[in-house]
Amino acid sequence: MTMVNPSDLIADKAAKGLTLLLCHPGVAEEQITVEFGARGFRKSEPCIYLSTRLPAEGIRKSWSMITGSNTGLKVVDGFGWRTGAFKGDIHLKSLGELNVISRTLKSAAPNSTPYRLVVDSFSDIMLEREIEACLMLYKDLAAFLKETGGRGLFAVSAGTHPDWVEVYLQAWADVMIEVKLERSNGRFNTIARISKARDIQSNPSWINFKPTPEGFKPRQPEKMLSEERKFDELQHLFRYITLEEALEIGVNQLKAGSSLTALIASGIERKPQKLLPELFKSARDAVMNGASVKMMFSVTDSNLEVVKTLLRLGIEVRHVKPGLNQILILVDEGVIDFAFMGKSGIYSTHKPIVEQVATYLESVWAEAQKAEDRLQELEKGVESKVTKIFGDGEEAYKFFRKCTDSARHTLFFATTEMGLERIVRGYSYKELADRGVKLRGLAPITNRNIELTRLLSRYGDLRHMENNTIRIAIVDDERVFMFQAMPEGPDPESGFQNMFYSNEEQYIDAFKRMTETLWKRGISAKRWLKVLDAVEKITSTISPDQLFNDLARISSELTDSEIGMAANYDKRTRSFSTPILYTLPTGMIRDKTSTDSINRAIKIFYDELLSGETVTLANLSGHRDFNGRQLGASPLKSLLAVPIINPVTEVVGFLAAGNKKGGRQYSRSNKKILKFLAQKAAIRIQLLIEEFQKFFPSLGSK
Repeated sequence: MTMVNPSDLIADKAAKGLTLLLCHPGVAEEQITVEFGARGFRKSEPCIYLSTRLPAEGIRKSWSMITGSNTGLKVVDGFGWRTGAFKGDIHLKSLGELNVISRTLKSAAPNSTPYRLVVDSFSDIMLEREIEACLMLYKDLAAFLKETGGRGLFAVSAGTHPDWVEVYLQAWADVMIEVKLERSNGRFNTIARISKARDIQSNPSWINFKPTPEGFKPRQPEKMLSEERKFDELQHLFRYITLEEALEIGVNQLKAGSSLTALIASGIERKPQKLLPELFKSARDAVMNGASVKMMFSVTDSNLEVVKTLLRLGIEVRHVKPGLNQILILVDEGVIDFAFMGKSGIYSTHKPIVEQVATYLESVWAEAQKAEDRLQELEKGVESKVTKIFGDGEEAYKFFRKCTDSARHTLFFATTEMGLERIVRGYSYKELADRGVKLRGLAPITNRNIELTRLLSRYGDLRHMENNTIRIAIVDDERVFMFQAMPEGPDPESGFQNMFYSNEEQYIDAFKRMTETLWKRGISAKRWLKVLDAVEKITSTISPDQLFNDLARISSELTDSEIGMAANYDKRTRSFSTPILYTLPTGMIRDKTSTDSINRAIKIFYDELLSGETVTLANLSGHRDFNGRQLGASPLKSLLAVPIINPVTEVVGFLAAGNKKGGRQYSRSNKKILKFLAQKAAIRIQLLIEEFQKFFPSLGSK
C-alpha cells in the first residue's frame, strides 16, 4: 500500500487508466489538467487535450509556460464550436456527436507509445446530450485507456449532475480526486483529497497545494506545516503498521484508560485474529472504568452474536452500510488508518490529523443506525439499505442469482447484442414467468440473436434498442445492478467483477427513470422481427423494380400507414423518378389522378431529401409551400420520408410513408424503422448497380 498526496497522484503515481477529477465551483481545473499532461511530456508521453472551456491558444500558452516547449500537445478543439472559430489541431463542430468524439480521441491516440488523454470538461459534453448516452461514451473511453495503456484525466463539475451520475462516473474510474476552494485567513486555497484510488492508501484530510513553474507543490495549513517545508517532511507525522500492530495499539490504549471510536471494515469483527478477544476484553474494562468505547460496522446475520456480546459488555455499537474497506480507529493518543485489503496501515499522533479524523467519525456516528434498531430489523427480515461495488466476481454472481431467482413481481434487464445468450443461460426466465414475474428486456435485436429473441419473447416483453451497451438489471423495482464488463463469457462469473448494486431509493428511482426513458425509445421485438424479415426479403431481391415495389409496401406496413412510397434518384435528370405508390389494403396505386396529386405533393420536399434530411409532417396542408389550388384534393395528409444514402454519402433515392392510421403522428420508432430500411436498401441498390448496371442505368456512375 502506498501513501500518496493528490498532486503526486494526478501527476505520476496513479495506475494507468482513468482518473476522475471532481471540481467544486471556483476551481481553475485547467491548471491541474495541463500540469497532468505536462508531467507526461517530461516522460516523452504525448498529450491529447480535449478542451471545451478554454480556447486552444490558452491551453497551448499554459503548456509552453510549464514545459518550455510547443511540442508534445495535440489540442482537440471543443470550444470553438460555440463561435465557429476553431484554433485547435483537431476540430469538434459539436459536443453532441458522441460517436465523433469517441472516434476522434481514439484515432488521435498513438498506437504503441504511452500517452495521456485530458477531457476538460466532461460535464460540458453531458450538457449537450442525454446523460445515459454520455455515460456510455465515458465507459467506452475508460476501457480504451486500459486497453491501450493510456493515462486519462476527465474533469467533471461537482454538483451539476444527479448523485447517481457521479456514482456511475466513480465506478468506472481507477482514481477519483476531489478539488475545492477553502477560505483560510482571508484568502482562498486550492485543496484536494483522494476519494478513491486502487492500491493507494490516503489519510482523509484535504491536502492544500499550489501551482508553480515546476508543477504542483503541496502545502499544509499553517497549523500543520509551513508552506516552505516539503510534503516528504510529513513522513515524521505517521508510521506504517500491520493489522496486528494496529489491534495491539488499540488494546494498549484501552488498558491505559483511553476512549476509543472505531469504524471497522466489513468482516473484520468476525475474523479469527488472536488479538480480537483481548481487544473486546480491554474495551469492556475501559467502559467499566468510565471510558467511552464506540464501534461502527455492518451489522448482518453473520455477526449477530458478536454484536450482542459487545452490547452486553457496555460497548456502543452502530450499523453502517456494508462495503467498507477501511479500518479507522480513534483513540485519545492518535489515529489508526488501515486499509483492510492491504498489508499495512498508518498510525499518527499528529494533533491536526487526530482532530480531523475525530470530526469525520463524529459525522459518521451521527448518521449510523443504532445496533438495537438494526437487530430488530434483522429479526423481522428487513434488508439494510446499501450501495456497494462487488470486487469479487464469484461473490457478485452468487448474490445476483439469489436476487433474480427470488424475484416476486418484475425483472427488467438491458443488455448487449450477445448478452441475450447470457440471459437465456443465466436467468431462470421460465420459472419466473410461471410464477407471474413480469419480464422486460432491452437489447439490440439482430440476425445474430433473432432465435434467442423469439424464445425470450414467449415469456416476457422484449424491445429493440440499437447499439445498446448499458448492462443493467432491476429486480422488483427494489434492487438495481449494473455491470462494468461484458457478462457474456463462458464462465458464469465472467463479467461480474466490480458489479454495482444498490437497494437505496435514490438510486432505484434514478435508474428507473433512465431505463423507462430507454424503454419508451425502444421498438417492440414483435415489430422489429418483422423489420428483420423485411430486410431479408430486400437483400434477396434481384430485380430493381421489385426492390422498389417491396420498399413501398414495407414502408406502409411497418409504420401502420395508408400509403407507402419509394423512388430512385436519376442522375441524368437530376431529380427523383416517379415514386412507386402502395396503399393498404388495395396494393399498388394505379389511379392516375391520385398518383399525380401525391407526386406533386411529395415534390415539395425533394430539396430536403437531396440534402440528406428526414421529412416529418403531421399535417401536410400546414407546410409553408403547400398550394391547395396547385395540388388539388391530394389524398396525402401526413408524411414521413427518409433519403436512401449510399456508402459514399450520395442520395440514391427515398422511401416514405403517408397518412398514419387513426390520424396519429409518426413516432420516433417509425423514423428508426424507415432509416434502418433505407440503410439496407442503399446497400442492396449498390450491389444491383454493380451486378446489373445495364438494367439500372438511372443509378449509374455517369
